[in-house]
Parts: sequence; structure tokens; C-alpha cells
Amino acid sequence: MLSPFERASEIVFGILMAISVTAAAEIGTGGEASVRELMIAALGCNLAWGLIDAVIFLLQQQFERHRNHRTVLELRALASEDAFRERVRAEVSSVIGQALTPEGFARIRQTVQAYSDARPALWSLREFASAGMICILVFGSTFPLVVPFMLMEEPHIALRVSHVVAVAMLFVLGWRLGRWSGASAFGSGMALALVGTVLAVLCVALGG
Repeated sequence: MLSPFERASEIVFGILMAISVTAAAEIGTGGEASVRELMIAALGCNLAWGLIDAVIFLLQQQFERHRNHRTVLELRALASEDAFRERVRAEVSSVIGQALTPEGFARIRQTVQAYSDARPALWSLREFASAGMICILVFGSTFPLVVPFMLMEEPHIALRVSHVVAVAMLFVLGWRLGRWSGASAFGSGMALALVGTVLAVLCVALGG
């Protein structure tokens, strides 16, 4: 259920959270935080954030399911064909709305008329699997960033190396998103690396 952009976004969230919390921990302790403390801060933060993001995803799915249910019932109650078509266009993207033909509207009305009044069901296994994937993506994005804390003894140097790894990860994500979307792969990589760096600096400047 997650598009390539949504999967990449979850990884970006994890990267930015790890950068901001480790930098904030270093600043908050006056540079006295150990590599172990920085590693635990990054892992703990992203584990918590991954769980939160997964729960929010499940809530979003359920609210959207209820909204779609209400929308179909409202469409079914519209007797005027003009009002029906206007509402359908409002619910889809402008490109699709402009491409709809009278036959397309007729098929939509048939589907709406056959829709059940039953209340929306709860979450499916697929949605739980997607929520689990969100948690894994956010938490898993932390591991490349904490490798320097495992291999180095000097916290300051390990933190800077971790930040370099984060920028490299952002570039690779941007590159892959560029290829997926049809945009310039290199330009997308550079843009995401730059935007991610700026956002991380703002997070730290605003208190982590």
C-alpha cells in the first residue's frame, strides 16, 4: 500500500530524526555524550517514532475509509446529473476528472447505486503489514547511521561521520526517486540531500 515516494519519505523521516536527536544530545550534554549514549538515543528515538508513525498510518486508513463511505452515500443521494458529475470531479484528480466521459460517469453511478450501506470494516492484514513496514523503514534507517558509533571511540568524530552517511543516504534516496518519477536522478539526489541537510539543521536549531 506504500508508494515508492511514501517508503522513501519514511526513511527520510528516520534519517532526520536520528540526525536531530544525536546532535541535540551532543549539544545538551556540552559535548560529553559517549558514543554509546548517542547510539542509544538514535535507536530509541527512531523505534518510538516508527511505532508512532505506524499507528498514525492505521488511524489514517480508518478515517479515510469512513470518509469514502460517506462520500459514496452522498453521491448516491444526488439526483441531478450535473451535481453528480461535479462532485465526482471534486473527488478525483483534475487530470482524471477532465478525462471522464459520459460513459465513465454512468459506470461510476452504477457502482455507487450498488454500494452497500454497511459500515466500513476495520483494518485488513495488508494494512497491518504496511504499518509494520513503516516501523521497519523508520527504525531500519537508523542502523547505517549508528555504525560509526560502533566503530569509533571519539563521539565528536563519530557524529560527524554519521552525518556524512546521512547525507549520502539522502542523495541515494533522491536519486532513486528521480528515476522513479522521471525527473533528473542526479538533480533529485542533490536536491534531497540539500533539503534534508537544511531541515536537519533547523531541527537542531529549534531544539531537536
